Amino acid sequence: MRLPRFVSHAEAAAEEVQTSLSGLATDVVRLVHLEIELAKQEAIGLAKRNGVAIGMMAAGGFCALLFFILGQVWLIVALGHPSLVAGIVTIFWLLAGTILVLVGKSRLDIKAPRRTLQSLKDDLEWAKDQIKPSPR
Repeated sequence: MRLPRFVSHAEAAAEEVQTSLSGLATDVVRLVHLEIELAKQEAIGLAKRNGVAIGMMAAGGFCALLFFILGQVWLIVALGHPSLVAGIVTIFWLLAGTILVLVGKSRLDIKAPRRTLQSLKDDLEWAKDQIKPSPR
């Protein structure tokens, strides 16, 4: 006949600490995975927005190139009415290029992902709170 085994207070406390640390480790792993997913989503959003902005700036650069080409044509045929048409077209392309460059520049957003950084700060505070011993 076996006698029941009594668990000492120290053994119970050690088991409780082990269970708490195991749960904390599981929570930290899950939290890291969620942070990685948030960073991926934010990076994809920034990449798409910046891709469109860079495309607009490139189109503006192309319009500036057309401005110089048409400006040269205008200087070549400066005698007579063809110069008036070439001047109008040249001014149009200059305005189009300027607008595209300015809109693209205003939409360009190169900076650290704010939500991810804020979430990481919150997670750090949470982890610190989990590590602190609870008052008894």
